[in-house]
Amino acid sequence: MWTPTNIAFLFNPSVDNQQALKQVLSTVASNQARLTIISVFDPPMVSDQITRDFALIPESEQSLIEVQQRALNETRLDCRELDVSHRILVGESYIETIREVIREDYDLLVKAADNQGQLGRIFGREDMRLLRKCPCPVWLIQPKGLKSAEAHQKTIMAAIDVSDMYKAEELAVRHDLSLKVLETAYSLAIAESAELHVVSVWSAPYESSMRAGFIKQSEEKVNDYVANLERGFLKNFETLMQECVQRVGLDAEQYLIPKTALIKGVAEKAIAQYANDVNANVVVMGTVARTGIAGLIIGNTAESILDQLDQSVVAVKPQGFVSPVQL
Repeated sequence: MWTPTNIAFLFNPSVDNQQALKQVLSTVASNQARLTIISVFDPPMVSDQITRDFALIPESEQSLIEVQQRALNETRLDCRELDVSHRILVGESYIETIREVIREDYDLLVKAADNQGQLGRIFGREDMRLLRKCPCPVWLIQPKGLKSAEAHQKTIMAAIDVSDMYKAEELAVRHDLSLKVLETAYSLAIAESAELHVVSVWSAPYESSMRAGFIKQSEEKVNDYVANLERGFLKNFETLMQECVQRVGLDAEQYLIPKTALIKGVAEKAIAQYANDVNANVVVMGTVARTGIAGLIIGNTAESILDQLDQSVVAVKPQGFVSPVQL
């Protein structure tokens, strides 16, 4: 089972990092992992405005580390037994962070979400760049979800795709990605002592046309068509869950006893609605768009789902993904 042992935390100067740091320290302790706290700042340029902005940046690496250490201390958690180091980088934040991930082969990148997206979006520009281009799983943490978890049992939700309506190559990639999503969700749920929900959304693409469109059919035929599709999706769902148990082990399955849901609807809306219904704190999802295009990781459906979510998100990459950011 996937277990993160080498974790990076990207210190986000534009938001309060306390809740996210508290979460990542808990994850590090649960997995007996190493933690590297990364700070990235732009180099100064010849411009009055930029020079004034640069004056706000601490003058030395040591002072940046002190800022990070104060933030750690403010979590009020004992970090003395944890393996925590600091890394100061200079350049464009998401690029240098991804380069650091590649160099040090991190298992997981954690960051407090920007909450500065346009049009009310939860995730900002840098968040989306990391989701698209970072080769390891990215955990964007929402303080709202963490505060909710403090009052209730934590709930982790895995969103998987069990459709077989893809070309063979893409179907294999998506199948493997769904297994990786499940492994990640199982691992986090065990580490967090959380309740685990697994959800998949399906649809009958020709149903509306068969009921009232140019290929209108009898009610009986339409119902049979929909029922046959549902049986196929359910079979795929059950098969995938069985494969997951082989990967994570029967003990993990029996410890968590995940709740499963196969929902008919539109993925962009149904996943967000289900996450709200079960009071999920974290949604684990894959973000593959299509195969054969290096660096193209977020598809329209995945981006639409992210726009709808109000929870922390762990985004998992498909096997063989190569970041377009190079060393």
